[in-house]
Amino acid sequence: AFATFTESRALLLTSMVLRVFIWILTLTGAVVICLYGVEESTLLINELNEVFMGLIYKWDSDPRASRVMTMIQEYVGCCGAGGNRYDYINAKKPVPDSCRHPVTGNGYRYECPQALAWWLEPWTATMAGVSIVLSMLDVVVMGVSGRLRTLFSMVK
Repeated sequence: AFATFTESRALLLTSMVLRVFIWILTLTGAVVICLYGVEESTLLINELNEVFMGLIYKWDSDPRASRVMTMIQEYVGCCGAGGNRYDYINAKKPVPDSCRHPVTGNGYRYECPQALAWWLEPWTATMAGVSIVLSMLDVVVMGVSGRLRTLFSMVK
Protein backbone atom coordinates (compact mmCIF):
# COMPACT_ATOMS: atom_id res chain seq x y z
CA ALA A 1 0.00 0.00 0.00
CA PHE A 2 2.88 2.40 0.76
CA ALA A 3 4.27 1.96 -2.76
CA THR A 4 0.85 2.76 -4.25
CA PHE A 5 0.36 5.94 -2.24
CA THR A 6 3.89 7.20 -2.81
CA GLU A 7 3.61 6.25 -6.50
CA SER A 8 7.04 4.67 -6.44
CA ARG A 9 7.36 2.38 -9.45
CA ALA A 10 10.39 0.59 -8.01
CA LEU A 11 8.67 -0.18 -4.70
CA LEU A 12 5.49 -1.24 -6.48
CA LEU A 13 7.41 -3.55 -8.81
CA THR A 14 9.36 -5.02 -5.88
CA SER A 15 6.11 -5.55 -3.98
CA MET A 16 4.47 -7.29 -6.96
CA VAL A 17 7.48 -9.56 -7.56
CA LEU A 18 7.62 -10.53 -3.87
CA ARG A 19 3.87 -11.15 -3.82
CA VAL A 20 4.09 -13.43 -6.86
CA PHE A 21 7.01 -15.33 -5.30
CA ILE A 22 5.18 -15.74 -1.97
CA TRP A 23 1.98 -16.70 -3.83
CA ILE A 24 3.79 -19.49 -5.71
CA LEU A 25 5.51 -20.65 -2.52
CA THR A 26 2.23 -20.72 -0.56
CA LEU A 27 0.37 -22.55 -3.31
CA THR A 28 3.19 -25.10 -3.62
CA GLY A 29 3.18 -25.65 0.13
CA ALA A 30 -0.59 -26.18 0.15
CA VAL A 31 -0.35 -28.74 -2.66
CA VAL A 32 2.54 -30.59 -1.01
CA ILE A 33 0.80 -30.74 2.38
CA CYS A 34 -2.38 -32.07 0.72
CA LEU A 35 -0.52 -34.71 -1.29
CA TYR A 36 1.86 -35.97 1.36
CA GLY A 37 0.30 -34.83 4.63
CA VAL A 38 2.16 -35.16 7.90
CA GLU A 39 1.18 -38.69 8.88
CA GLU A 40 3.50 -40.41 6.43
CA SER A 41 6.31 -37.87 6.57
CA THR A 42 9.42 -39.70 7.79
CA LEU A 43 11.25 -36.35 7.87
CA LEU A 44 8.70 -34.92 10.32
CA ILE A 45 8.63 -38.08 12.44
CA ASN A 46 12.45 -38.12 12.69
CA GLU A 47 12.55 -34.42 13.57
CA LEU A 48 9.86 -34.86 16.23
CA ASN A 49 11.73 -37.88 17.58
CA GLU A 50 14.82 -35.73 18.16
CA VAL A 51 12.75 -32.98 19.81
CA PHE A 52 10.99 -35.43 22.13
CA MET A 53 14.26 -37.14 23.07
CA GLY A 54 15.68 -33.73 23.96
CA LEU A 55 12.65 -33.08 26.16
CA ILE A 56 13.05 -36.47 27.84
CA TYR A 57 16.73 -35.83 28.61
CA LYS A 58 15.81 -32.44 30.14
CA TRP A 59 12.88 -33.93 32.08
CA ASP A 60 14.51 -33.60 35.53
CA SER A 61 16.42 -30.36 35.04
CA ASP A 62 14.01 -28.20 33.00
CA PRO A 63 10.48 -27.70 34.38
CA ARG A 64 9.31 -26.34 31.03
CA ALA A 65 10.45 -29.48 29.20
CA SER A 66 8.63 -31.76 31.62
CA ARG A 67 5.51 -29.58 31.45
CA VAL A 68 5.50 -29.59 27.62
CA MET A 69 6.07 -33.34 27.47
CA THR A 70 3.33 -33.98 30.04
CA MET A 71 0.81 -31.84 28.15
CA ILE A 72 1.54 -33.57 24.84
CA GLN A 73 1.44 -37.06 26.34
CA GLU A 74 -1.85 -36.41 28.15
CA TYR A 75 -3.58 -34.59 25.29
CA VAL A 76 -2.43 -36.77 22.39
CA GLY A 77 -2.35 -40.06 24.34
CA CYS A 78 1.23 -41.12 23.73
CA CYS A 79 4.43 -41.88 25.58
CA GLY A 80 8.06 -41.07 24.90
CA ALA A 81 9.84 -40.58 21.62
CA GLY A 82 10.73 -43.40 19.19
CA GLY A 83 10.85 -46.18 21.78
CA ASN A 84 7.72 -45.42 23.84
CA ARG A 85 8.24 -45.72 27.62
CA TYR A 86 11.65 -47.32 27.07
CA ASP A 87 13.00 -43.91 26.11
CA TYR A 88 12.54 -42.85 29.72
CA ILE A 89 14.01 -46.10 31.03
CA ASN A 90 17.06 -45.88 28.74
CA ALA A 91 17.58 -42.24 29.78
CA LYS A 92 17.52 -43.37 33.45
CA LYS A 93 14.36 -41.33 34.11
CA PRO A 94 11.20 -42.52 35.85
CA VAL A 95 8.30 -43.23 33.48
CA PRO A 96 5.83 -40.40 34.18
CA ASP A 97 2.17 -40.92 35.03
CA SER A 98 1.26 -39.00 31.88
CA CYS A 99 2.35 -42.12 29.93
CA ARG A 100 -0.73 -43.91 31.25
CA HIS A 101 -4.40 -43.59 30.48
CA PRO A 102 -5.99 -41.57 33.32
CA VAL A 103 -8.94 -43.96 33.76
CA THR A 104 -7.65 -47.45 32.96
CA GLY A 105 -4.03 -46.90 34.04
CA ASN A 106 -2.77 -48.79 31.00
CA GLY A 107 0.35 -47.46 29.31
CA TYR A 108 -0.11 -45.75 25.95
CA ARG A 109 0.88 -47.98 23.03
CA TYR A 110 2.16 -45.32 20.63
CA GLU A 111 5.19 -43.09 20.75
CA CYS A 112 4.60 -39.34 20.61
CA PRO A 113 6.10 -38.44 17.19
CA GLN A 114 3.76 -40.84 15.38
CA ALA A 115 0.75 -40.05 17.58
CA LEU A 116 1.29 -36.31 17.13
CA ALA A 117 1.50 -36.80 13.35
CA TRP A 118 -1.82 -38.70 13.46
CA TRP A 119 -3.29 -35.91 15.57
CA LEU A 120 -2.07 -33.19 13.16
CA GLU A 121 -3.21 -34.98 9.97
CA PRO A 122 -6.86 -33.77 10.00
CA TRP A 123 -5.64 -30.19 10.39
CA THR A 124 -3.53 -30.27 7.24
CA ALA A 125 -6.54 -29.76 4.97
CA THR A 126 -7.58 -26.77 7.08
CA MET A 127 -4.09 -25.28 6.86
CA ALA A 128 -4.00 -25.86 3.10
CA GLY A 129 -7.45 -24.25 2.69
CA VAL A 130 -6.44 -21.18 4.67
CA SER A 131 -3.24 -20.93 2.59
CA ILE A 132 -5.20 -21.03 -0.67
CA VAL A 133 -7.67 -18.39 0.58
CA LEU A 134 -4.78 -16.11 1.57
CA SER A 135 -3.20 -16.70 -1.85
CA MET A 136 -6.39 -15.65 -3.58
CA LEU A 137 -6.60 -12.55 -1.38
CA ASP A 138 -3.04 -11.74 -2.42
CA VAL A 139 -4.12 -11.78 -6.08
CA VAL A 140 -6.95 -9.37 -5.19
CA VAL A 141 -4.52 -7.08 -3.36
CA MET A 142 -2.21 -7.03 -6.39
CA GLY A 143 -5.14 -6.09 -8.63
CA VAL A 144 -6.35 -3.37 -6.26
CA SER A 145 -2.82 -1.93 -5.96
CA GLY A 146 -2.47 -1.80 -9.73
CA ARG A 147 -5.91 -0.23 -10.12
CA LEU A 148 -5.23 2.38 -7.41
CA ARG A 149 -1.96 3.30 -9.08
CA THR A 150 -3.82 3.84 -12.37
CA LEU A 151 -6.45 5.97 -10.62
CA PHE A 152 -3.81 8.05 -8.83
CA SER A 153 -1.99 8.72 -12.09
CA MET A 154 -5.28 9.79 -13.75
CA VAL A 155 -6.02 12.27 -10.93
CA LYS A 156 -2.69 14.07 -11.38
